[in-house]
Amino acid sequence: MPKQSETNKTTEEIKAPATKKSVTSKAKAVVEKVKSEKKKTEKEKAEKKKSKSAEADKKSEKKKKSSKIEAATGVEIKAEKPKKEKTKKEEQKKDKSKKTETKKESAKKEDSKKADSQENKKDEKKSTKKKSDKPEKKSNKDFEVKSEKTASDKKSPEKWKIKQLGGMLFAKMMRGGASELRANAEEVNKLNVFPVPDGDTGDNMRMTIESGVASLDNIDTDDLAEVLRVASRGMLLGARGNSGVILSQFFAGMA
Repeated sequence: MPKQSETNKTTEEIKAPATKKSVTSKAKAVVEKVKSEKKKTEKEKAEKKKSKSAEADKKSEKKKKSSKIEAATGVEIKAEKPKKEKTKKEEQKKDKSKKTETKKESAKKEDSKKADSQENKKDEKKSTKKKSDKPEKKSNKDFEVKSEKTASDKKSPEKWKIKQLGGMLFAKMMRGGASELRANAEEVNKLNVFPVPDGDTGDNMRMTIESGVASLDNIDTDDLAEVLRVASRGMLLGARGNSGVILSQFFAGMA
């Protein structure tokens, strides 16, 4: 009878080759999978290279054709850029930006109207005080408007006819012009295109004339020459950019 140790050895020797066979079959399967995946990747790369080379060939053919046409006609042919399709998000952003711009413009116009009404009230109060305290000074006869009566003048009301231009009336006219320039500053910014589109000409002119109007707040005289002198001086000191300096010199010439 064989011993138990010998029987155990024989069973282990029988099991060992079976396990080795199963491991080798699994390893072969894994290797085959890896090889197949490599082949697929290599095929994809080759196809991509082929497509790229075909696109390059097409581009080169187009360039050759365009160069031939340019040589024959003498006109440069520009390559057409692919148009990007606008997404819904971009359109929504543009719509929102337009709405915000319209709101800002309306708010600016309302603020300018309020400022104009306040300035007009101040002018009316000053004029009423001067009429009650002192008689009006008749100065600057050179600025008197002598106009012959026409058919249109007979129809127009007398309050619109200016018989004499004084300093207080000119200051009021200046404030009205400043308010109009304040409301239309953006349009003036768009007008200045040559030689460089600065985009700030309207803003510079607005700030310049506002500084001149601010210098007239403490003036009590109706002397037109004095009002023009003070306004031109204030505009020159607060001038912004070349357009502001030119505007201040225009008022200095009138003074």
